[in-house]
Amino acid sequence: MDLLLDTCAFIWWDSGGGRLSAAAETALRDPANRLLLSHASICTCL
Repeated sequence: MDLLLDTCAFIWWDSGGGRLSAAAETALRDPANRLLLSHASICTCL
């Protein structure tokens, strides 16, 4: 499954702060899923 992360979800996941739900953490760690991030989010994070 393709998972498109919004900017906040990406920052929370990347920082490991535990702000995402258990279901979201499981989905993000599943190697069967492909994580996607928009160009707009990348520019925001730089």
